[in-house]
Amino acid sequence: MSDAPDDDMFADMVGAAERASRERSVRDRLARLEADIMPAPAPAPAPIQSDRKPRLRQRALHRRIAIILLVILAIPVVRAVISSDDTPQRPPAIEGSEPRELQGVLKPVRTWPVASDTLPIRLVTVPPRYPVGETEEGIVSVDFIVGADGRTRDIIVVDAPTPALGDAATDAVRQWRYSPARVDGQPIARRVKTVRLYVGPETPDIRRE
Repeated sequence: MSDAPDDDMFADMVGAAERASRERSVRDRLARLEADIMPAPAPAPAPIQSDRKPRLRQRALHRRIAIILLVILAIPVVRAVISSDDTPQRPPAIEGSEPRELQGVLKPVRTWPVASDTLPIRLVTVPPRYPVGETEEGIVSVDFIVGADGRTRDIIVVDAPTPALGDAATDAVRQWRYSPARVDGQPIARRVKTVRLYVGPETPDIRRE
């Protein structure tokens, strides 16, 4: 008789365990049904990345590259300008004053002054003679060439009040003598421009612009 309560208690415990198992099974089935019935939540949209900053960085990079290229291209020009300011101007030689084999040949440009390069220097000056019977007077402008021998030639009257005054100035200049221009110590022919002579009955006045 003493074992009956224990059996009943054991039976109650088994029944409770079975009921709990059945409840868990029912809850699991309900959860699966809900999962099958309910739609899955849509994934969150990916954030839209703006390409504005990359474009700005790319433009800034291109601008820097352009500035660097401009600086690189400008360096030879600046050097050429600086060297041209320091380069002495060679007196222009007229056509025919150089040997034929040297004409048209590109000559190197010096970047330092040479004392042997000089301009024509007048040594002998003959004043113009006022023409007999001339009533006008004034300034006559002439251009001419001083040859390598120091003599004047190819005299051109640029401006004269009258033809007679121009001829008088031409005759006077033809008698002038010069120390010729020199390049590298060698005499060369050189054109002299705009020499002004006063031709009149008064004291001659010879000047050069």
